[in-house]
Amino acid sequence: VWTSGLLRYGPHAVRSDLDPEAKRRLAVFLTNLKSTTPDIYDLLESKHSGGFATVAPKDYEMAAAIVRFVSDRGPQQ
Repeated sequence: VWTSGLLRYGPHAVRSDLDPEAKRRLAVFLTNLKSTTPDIYDLLESKHSGGFATVAPKDYEMAAAIVRFVSDRGPQQ
């Protein structure tokens, strides 16, 4: 059975033109939320207990490869 590496759950996206300092503050807030204020974290993510993590495009390489593979195959009958 084929398995992939970890696929991050629920990415948060921000506008590309958002001020870089606002992006930085949001990332710091989310990645530290679980450890600094677990009660607030539980309100926001009651069903997903993994916490937030900073990611990069490489974290989604496998998902992108799957989409490309399926797209290249065309419609299946």
